[in-house]
Amino acid sequence: MGLIRRNWVWILAALVGIGVFAAFRLNQKTESEYFTAKVEQGDIRQVIEATGTINPVTLVQVGSQVSGMISKLYVDFNSKVTQGQVIAEIDPKLFQGAVLTSASGPAKRLGSAGGGQGEPRLRSCAMVKSVGA
Repeated sequence: MGLIRRNWVWILAALVGIGVFAAFRLNQKTESEYFTAKVEQGDIRQVIEATGTINPVTLVQVGSQVSGMISKLYVDFNSKVTQGQVIAEIDPKLFQGAVLTSASGPAKRLGSAGGGQGEPRLRSCAMVKSVGA
């Protein structure tokens, strides 16, 4: 019985020794690494990396009273604008055609009532408008 007890004491002492060695070994701090570089003159640059969604402080919905093709665009996405500033121009050709058509309406009506004499007047009105424009 004394031999078995002695073996257990040696095994227990060995386990305690291994535990103390492992505790000190794992608790050691690694040495700090330092890097050196040549000093250079340059611009200071700050880089920010982030994930997620960027939301504006103020969100403004912009609409128009008319629709059409954009012929000129004066601002870009996220540009600062002021009240009354022209942002875009809509192609005026469609509206100019509507104005000419509405201007020729009374002349057509006169022509149909007067026995076909309104057609030459309509042509002359269109020519005067196009020459004057």
